[in-house]
Amino acid sequence: MGELENKLVELLKIKKVGMSTEEIAEETGIAHEIIKQAIENLERDGKIFRGKKDKFVPWDSKGLGRIFGTIRITRKGGGILTDEEGNVTFVHHDFLNGALPGDKVIVGNLKTVKKRQEGRVERVLDRYNDKVVCEVTNLAGHKLLLPVSRNDSLSIKISNDDLKDYFEGDRLVVSIGLEKDGKQYLGKVVKKICNKYDPNSELITIAAVHGFDFEFPKEVIAEVKEIPQYISEEEKKNRVDLRDKLIFTIDGEDTKDIDDAISLEILPNGNYLLGVHIADVAHYVKKDSAIYEEALKRGTSVYMLNTVIPMLPRELSNGICSLNEGEERLAKTCEIELDKKGNIINSRVYDSIIKSKKKMSYEAVNKILEEGIVTKGYEPFVDALMKMYILSEVLEKRKNRRGALQFEKKEMKIKMNDRNKISEVEAFKPQAGETLIENFMLAANQVVASIYATKKMPFIYRVHGAPNVGNLYKTYNTISHINNHIEIPEFDIASSKVVQKFLDEMRETKEYPAFSDMILRSMSRAVYSSENDGHYGLALNNYTHFTSPIRRFPDLLVHQLINLYAKGKDPSIDNGDLENRIAEIASKSSLSEYEAQNAEYDAIYMKTAEYMENHIGEVYEGTIMGVNERGMSVVLDNLIKGYVNIGDSEPKRFYDFDKQHLCLRDEDGKELYLGDRILLRVKSASKEKSSINFTSMGLVNANSHDKVKIKNLTPRQK
Repeated sequence: MGELENKLVELLKIKKVGMSTEEIAEETGIAHEIIKQAIENLERDGKIFRGKKDKFVPWDSKGLGRIFGTIRITRKGGGILTDEEGNVTFVHHDFLNGALPGDKVIVGNLKTVKKRQEGRVERVLDRYNDKVVCEVTNLAGHKLLLPVSRNDSLSIKISNDDLKDYFEGDRLVVSIGLEKDGKQYLGKVVKKICNKYDPNSELITIAAVHGFDFEFPKEVIAEVKEIPQYISEEEKKNRVDLRDKLIFTIDGEDTKDIDDAISLEILPNGNYLLGVHIADVAHYVKKDSAIYEEALKRGTSVYMLNTVIPMLPRELSNGICSLNEGEERLAKTCEIELDKKGNIINSRVYDSIIKSKKKMSYEAVNKILEEGIVTKGYEPFVDALMKMYILSEVLEKRKNRRGALQFEKKEMKIKMNDRNKISEVEAFKPQAGETLIENFMLAANQVVASIYATKKMPFIYRVHGAPNVGNLYKTYNTISHINNHIEIPEFDIASSKVVQKFLDEMRETKEYPAFSDMILRSMSRAVYSSENDGHYGLALNNYTHFTSPIRRFPDLLVHQLINLYAKGKDPSIDNGDLENRIAEIASKSSLSEYEAQNAEYDAIYMKTAEYMENHIGEVYEGTIMGVNERGMSVVLDNLIKGYVNIGDSEPKRFYDFDKQHLCLRDEDGKELYLGDRILLRVKSASKEKSSINFTSMGLVNANSHDKVKIKNLTPRQK
């Protein structure tokens, strides 16, 4: 807040009744237009509240009965607000009142429903993104717009002239403001993105719904064309030359945007010298450029199945910024000396020029590290990889000792065919190569964060708060009721070491996948922040994101801050202003990350439902992951998720829900619990609804495999 805004808040705190902008202007002797603008800013930022007759009071007044915050919209369409203490307020889909993801809103009518606080959006104060995806439809000869979004209750009014060039099925991006005509928001067409029947229209629509665009603005494309795809001699000056070092990359087979490379040497004292070399994107993406502003707007690259929506144009992300094999590239190197126990002895960050000696794939590296099989062309790198593997294991053990959380690490691997349909789905666990890169990147992120935390300079951090103790205890209690062999911890129940010990104790139980998921859902989300509040999940006091500037804006900002401080910070830059700017970017980037993850999930749920439309009637093995009075959520062995309604069983059985033990019990006393292995027949699947429904056929060990043909969606057939 500026000086005037601070004075106005203090004035309103002193007054016992609300004041209008006219009264404030008269009281302060400041022009009404200036007061009006300042009051609007304060209201938008949640510092003051507009009451009856447009009288303003500060938010810390007693008895407002409302909350202010930034709303997130869940995949199911409801709203969530989280306050500074971690308290959550839910808003039902029907009570969003036009709120879109990231909007600043006031929520009132607060009440407790089933032990959680709920409310209604009273007013939208500021739009984070005023764009809504709509589909043109004809109703009795009239063209209408129907929102294709998680807030599909929005009613938008648009002129017939704006729709005259569009036809049924066209999907449009429409901007809406805060103004209404009755109950309808006034809208304006921005552009057409596709027709619902176009190839790839589903992914284009999902991306747009979450605020991401496949196309870059013209001004961005123009700027990119001015960036050379080679490095000049001038650019090489004042950089440490590492082109002769044994530096290489390890990535997915099809990865084209490579932003990290690694190297390792053994020093004369026996210590490790780890080099983490990151693409110097900040050299090409300058603050206030069109490329910079578009990257900030996007916040992150989005990975939807086999489709990538890059944060930066491909000429940068796959070209001059990508650490391609055999090509000179500008980098920021984080050099870390570690002893044999993994302790960090020394570290430094500097500008470098590198030339990657090999683009390695995780598959080939895993064969070397886990099976001793060397793919042709990898022979010169085996010794370095084995030394890296040893260091990675040292770092992994150190991570476990300090209490970093280790959840179930299975991931879904999807293969698509040339018709953009799923051809294969399987589950896999990250192996030695993936863990190696993760541990090395984590070390670099920790080192960079520690450098600037020590210097107490404005910076952006990756933070993860401790879980709410009450919520965590409820989860422990539920797990203990389901499996009474698992004891609730007695002390420091929210300590990451205690949580990890609890996870380890139940790792061999059949319920572990479900229990692990329950613990994970009781945790807070990791976010970006200008405040260094530490990372609970990693058990680190200092952590940031430095290693993916091609794909994440916070990493790019870290590189820019490193450059700023390396030159000696401009004395004209006020630390408070810089801190506020970083806080604003952190908040925006956290929301972009959330939307990108939801876009990725939406694409997976939609496409797996489409895939299962071709498997109706087939039977698979799965695991019960959740139970309630309506039925069971289940997951197949390849991680495809679905639901069993309580009445869907073969043979037909009637179940009662035992809330205390989270199980379903039939009339014969037979029970279905979390973690139980169950036979599932595909009853229905809907690509449009992104839903898959199964029929329960009983426990796996209670059925003879001779009586039913069981399919497996992975290549290995039973």
